[in-house]
Amino acid sequence: MLPISHGTASDQGPAALSITLSATNTNIGVNVSDPMGDYTGVNAVVTGSEAADSTATGAGGDGSYSYAWTVTEDADIPGVGAGPSCSLTTAGTQNTARYNSARWTVLQPPIIDGVGNPTGNQAFAQAIYTLECTVTDGTSATATAQYVVAIGAE
Repeated sequence: MLPISHGTASDQGPAALSITLSATNTNIGVNVSDPMGDYTGVNAVVTGSEAADSTATGAGGDGSYSYAWTVTEDADIPGVGAGPSCSLTTAGTQNTARYNSARWTVLQPPIIDGVGNPTGNQAFAQAIYTLECTVTDGTSATATAQYVVAIGAE
């Protein structure tokens, strides 16, 4: 009697599509001091374009991969006053495996005293963003991974 065979690894098909990220968490420190020291306008600080940098790697599936990154603001925590904020200035290139071109802007409006004189800038505290990458293979299977970016005052 011959043994019964249940198939080999080559008969099983490709492994399920998966994704890994080279970095999953980044803290960006922003120097929010007023460079002029006069507090006459809104202090705006822009991060560098490679402040957040992660590379996605697809595996499994049919072996052909496309990538799509999205950026979502999860929290924008002002320090002193209601005006300080952080926003995504430039999303950058979002359809490659490496994502490193996002830029953020921190805004700090001036504090005005009772007679209209600027006395300082409202203090920014922190903002949290989630960068999510979705990898799609040639069969339209998808896998996602997330990368958290925290932007805080130095």
